[in-house]
Amino acid sequence: MYQKGAIGNRVGGVISVLIIALGLAYYAFRQEDTFLPYTISTDNTLTTNIDGYFETCMDSARIYKLLYEGEWVQLLNGLEGKGNYYLDDEFVGYGMCDVVQCQELPKPYNLRLIEYNKVGEKDTPVGHWSGVNMKNVPVYESAPITGDIKVEIPYATDPNCQNKTTASIVLKR
Repeated sequence: MYQKGAIGNRVGGVISVLIIALGLAYYAFRQEDTFLPYTISTDNTLTTNIDGYFETCMDSARIYKLLYEGEWVQLLNGLEGKGNYYLDDEFVGYGMCDVVQCQELPKPYNLRLIEYNKVGEKDTPVGHWSGVNMKNVPVYESAPITGDIKVEIPYATDPNCQNKTTASIVLKR
């Protein structure tokens, strides 16, 4: 009977060690959210400072709106790299980003708190620089975001963009 108790103690000890090891691994490798101080200007621009880096063409802030049911829904808040669309009655030609680099985040970090709503489609303007007239390009209108929102800003803590994390800001408005 004494041996069964000793074996049970060893098994319990091994399980305890495994639980502790898994817990430490979780905290060491999880992506951690950072909450930052910020200001919002009268033109609805969020300004904060983040010590970190981002990958060009890849990392962009995400904005979520809180619905009445308590669910966060991601808004369309970035059109920069898409190109060939109308935004607020102005045509935006093709844009591209073909070189990914790890760069330091700008200070201050500014993010316009606006969303883009697709309101239709129309042809590219006659005489467009590419010489190609395209049919049915999207038409967007920008609108300020109202209500409670959550902003997530992905970034890296190292100059090689290997150690990624996310800064989160929840705005009750």
